[in-house]
Order: sequence, then structure tokens, then C-alpha cells
Amino acid sequence: MIRLLLVLIAVFLLWQFWKKLTLYRDKASQEVWRKWMLYLGGGALIAFGLWMAASGRINVAWVGLLGLMAWLRRGMLLYQIIRNINSFRSSGFDSFFRSAKRAAEETSRANRSANRMSREKAANILGVSTNASKRDITNAFRAKMRAAHPDVGGNEKIAQQLNEARDTLLRG
Repeated sequence: MIRLLLVLIAVFLLWQFWKKLTLYRDKASQEVWRKWMLYLGGGALIAFGLWMAASGRINVAWVGLLGLMAWLRRGMLLYQIIRNINSFRSSGFDSFFRSAKRAAEETSRANRSANRMSREKAANILGVSTNASKRDITNAFRAKMRAAHPDVGGNEKIAQQLNEARDTLLRG
């Protein structure tokens, strides 16, 4: 058990050194270090295999090696998935959705401004003058909405027109 723990620690340390190799700016020194790490790691694995064979535990070494290969395959697949997700995000994934959202907002803003009701039409719907006070507009709106509200059997389209007429007159 202690031997296995020592091997796992050695593999972990090799992995940490491998990760630090990306700190080198020039490719030549990075490749030299990687080569040495591969030689060192490969040599350690060969020495471990020979030691297991000499001690009569080669079956344990094979099982451990096969298990390690399965986990390495899964780890590499996970690494590729994460790398693809990061490259997809950095290549404009977020900007695509931001631009689509911006386009939808501009379209809805243009539709709202194109469909705005004129003050004269709004005043005609509520039955007030175009220069009526806020209080008169609100009172006329409430009186008409009592009969036109969908909850009391009124028409939804008429209620929407009343709301838009009130908003148009109060906005201006």
C-alpha cells in the first residue's frame, strides 16, 4: 500500500512539473524539458514494472496499468471537451448571443415606436381633450376600464388600447 502511495505521489509530482512547463516562453526550452520529463516518467514506469515483475506481482502491475490507461483516456476526453468549450466561448459564443439580444431589443423598440398611438387618437379613445390634466386622464381611464377589463367580461384588445391611450397621454 505504501508503494502504491509513493508511485501516486511520483506521478502527481511529474504532472505538476509538466504543467509548469507552459510557463517557459520559448518553445525550444519547453520541448527540452518535456522530453526530459517523458524520459523520467517513462523510466520510472519501466522501473516500476521491472520491480513488480521481479517481486512476482506482475498481475497487479498489469491491472494497475490497464486501470490507469482507462482513466487517462477518460481524462484526455474530458480535457478535450473543456478545451473545446473554452475555445468556443472565446471565439464569439458570448458575442453571438449578445448581438442577437441587442438585435431583438432594437426590433422591439422599433415596433413600439412605429405602433405608438397619436395623442389625438388616445384622447378620442378615453373621451378627454388632448390637453387634459393627469387627474382627468386617470379618472376617464378608470371609468372605461371598469367596463372593458377582461376580468369582468370585457375585451382584452380594448383594454390594451385603453392602457396604451393612458400611457400616451400621461407620457406627453
